[in-house]
Amino acid sequence: MTKKRVLKLLQLTVTILLLSYLLSRWGYSLQMLTADFQEPMWLIPAVLLALFITPLLAGCRWQLVLKAVGINMPLWELIKINFLSIFWGVILPSSDGYAFIRMGLVAAKQKVDKEKAVGSVILEKYFGILILLMTAFIGSFCFVYPQLMKVRYITGSLLLIMLGGIILAAIIPATLKTTAGSGIFYKILQLFKKLLYSWKHADKGKLTLSLLFILMVQMMSYLTAYFLFRFLGYEISFIQHLCLIPAIQIISLIPVTISGFGIREGAYVYFYAESGIPAASLITLSVLSFLIQAGIPALTGGILSLITNAQKD
Repeated sequence: MTKKRVLKLLQLTVTILLLSYLLSRWGYSLQMLTADFQEPMWLIPAVLLALFITPLLAGCRWQLVLKAVGINMPLWELIKINFLSIFWGVILPSSDGYAFIRMGLVAAKQKVDKEKAVGSVILEKYFGILILLMTAFIGSFCFVYPQLMKVRYITGSLLLIMLGGIILAAIIPATLKTTAGSGIFYKILQLFKKLLYSWKHADKGKLTLSLLFILMVQMMSYLTAYFLFRFLGYEISFIQHLCLIPAIQIISLIPVTISGFGIREGAYVYFYAESGIPAASLITLSVLSFLIQAGIPALTGGILSLITNAQKD
């Protein structure tokens, strides 16, 4: 059995154990699930965001980053690649994330500017994580929650590490001259290399404009959380979601379970504990959020994949 398969098996095991613990710990049942659906109409805007608004903003975001590095691609093509990457990321669960699948798909479309195309995804993800960390860090000052105190220290440290790593790589370019290797350190250096290459050749004005779209895409996920909480009958202020959801999303990036299952649900229970919402309802909200924000785009990507294959045949 290869090392990658062993890691996947470990991920699956950890996922099952975490979900089993959460469900048994809070006495989860189908009856509790159906009893939670209090205001069905709030599900409609959440679905519309996932199907139309967020993909459009995500496509515009990526198009601006690509233009910044000198590549022009149609908006529809980028939206399609986004849908396909989410589909394959869900069907073939991977700790590499949807972004790495997008790298492969866009590189196949841009063989001449492959380096810039791949670098555009790294640039976008780098700034996306930076904005997410800053949102979580700033949000940790908005409410006096013990949980947010920990978020403040963790996000502050991660921000320093991310910024420090780029500065170090820029100051000591020799660290990026490694041409061979296979370890995790080598892979990280190669990502830094592509990131710096893209940054060096990017139009800073267009790149700055793309930050607005990156923020807007993230804001859609907070708005979706607001709609889903209302769907389950819990009226919590949008600003509270703005403070808590970024922290949950950061924790969900930790690649120890398949698609973040188990970790994300535990994070919802942990961070929303002060809101007085039952843990079982928070588990429902977490799974529902994933189904809406990843499941709907994945289904769309699957349909597009079938259509594309049918046209080739």
